[in-house]
Amino acid sequence: MRTNRHRARARKIVGALAAVALTCGAATTASAGADDRASDPDATVTFSYAIPGGTFDPAKANWTSLAFLRPVYDTLMVRTEAGTIDPGLATEWEFDGDDLVITLREGVVFHDGTPFDAEAVKANLDRQLTVDGGTQKSLLDNVESVEVVDASTVRINLTGGQGVIVPVLTTFPGMMVSPAAFESDLATTMVGTGPYRLVSADLGVEIVYERFEDAWQPEQASAAELRIITQPDAGQRLNQMKSGDADAANMDPNLIEDAESAGMQVLAKSTDNMWAINLNTTRPALESADARQAISLAIDREALVEGLDFGFGVASSQVIPADDARANADITPAYDIEEARSLAESSGLAGETLVFLGSAIPTIVGYQEAIQAMLGEAGINVEIRNVDSAQTPEALADGDWDLYMNFYPGSADPWITFNAFFGPDSIWFPGDAPGAVAELMDAAEAEADQEARVPIFQELAQAVDDESLVVVISHPQRPVIANADITGFQGNVFGVPQLRGMGRAAE
Repeated sequence: MRTNRHRARARKIVGALAAVALTCGAATTASAGADDRASDPDATVTFSYAIPGGTFDPAKANWTSLAFLRPVYDTLMVRTEAGTIDPGLATEWEFDGDDLVITLREGVVFHDGTPFDAEAVKANLDRQLTVDGGTQKSLLDNVESVEVVDASTVRINLTGGQGVIVPVLTTFPGMMVSPAAFESDLATTMVGTGPYRLVSADLGVEIVYERFEDAWQPEQASAAELRIITQPDAGQRLNQMKSGDADAANMDPNLIEDAESAGMQVLAKSTDNMWAINLNTTRPALESADARQAISLAIDREALVEGLDFGFGVASSQVIPADDARANADITPAYDIEEARSLAESSGLAGETLVFLGSAIPTIVGYQEAIQAMLGEAGINVEIRNVDSAQTPEALADGDWDLYMNFYPGSADPWITFNAFFGPDSIWFPGDAPGAVAELMDAAEAEADQEARVPIFQELAQAVDDESLVVVISHPQRPVIANADITGFQGNVFGVPQLRGMGRAAE
């Protein structure tokens, strides 16, 4: 049973290592309240961002590019902060047998004047499916073809995956690019239907946008001009705020108190970000569910959130955040050092040394070292092995590891997360998922009714927990600091700043 002595010991372990986490960009539990102040329509808003981003091409992008794409590109459907799916460029959708029929918003134009219509949607989805170097193809595996029914109706013919296709269209595959721009260098230019149009781009330095006067959502362009400047160092981002060179910035948790003392707002929203330890169940030491449970019970998640994320996160033991209706309310974090020690002994884990793989990033290393000490308290020996981030996929594929320290940025749908963690092509789960887990994943993928998927996901979470297939630690948030006159901050499922709608309050 957990005791105060053991919890104090765990917190002491983490406290000794907390300095390592000072370079991290994780989480806050503060939240942004409603802000109904009117915005100055002539304002310029400058956001200082730690991540330089990558390609602007939605078909080749990943989450590091998302903050830069969202001002320009609308999606067919929109995932709200509450987790529901609302109309976007699509106004209605329904399944006709196995296929998805989408009704499109009329009267929308791209920034270059090209009409948005069914031909444009078909062109975009066909490109997503065929473009060389595409990063989204796996999300569209079940798309057999796309048909134009009429100017405002598209039919997506599916071979399966009815439960996933609509959530997928809330993210990169659903971003609509002007077909007239396909021959341009979409890695460095953007032509969408969103509230802002691209003015100039110096990647890694500054991206400048201006209001698109013909936008179908003009209220989303609260400022006349939006700038994103790149500054990897958190301290320098804070200094930019203090000097007036930036109006808002993503911020490391250890500097939040300094920002607050300077009169800045601290804004944060719930995200699907996740700290987790992936388990290689093909390794002899982790074949037993008891051995895997010993690892889970030995970790004081709350101590990690408090010590390494400065209290800015929510301890968890399941992949779906607790405030999501699809989470299983019966699964809660447990810390029991005596039971962990007992299970480690009875399963033979106590006599093994586990290889704990992770990227050579200070935040990752900080978590590894704190967890290594916690596991040591339960008699579980761990050898930390770090590799360069670029070498991580190769190291995972080699299979010479037992534990992997993972920061997962979230996904458009829980099935995508479960599939990434336990699917047949998962780099984080070399073995085969147990039959019950695989069957429930198949059911969640196939069920088109989003309400009917809720109990499937809850049962799936329980099946994963019963087998202790992954050690989820927490769901962090991403803090943003802003000057007192900044309004309209929105959250995003990936924990990436959503800058459309952000403006400066009118005097």
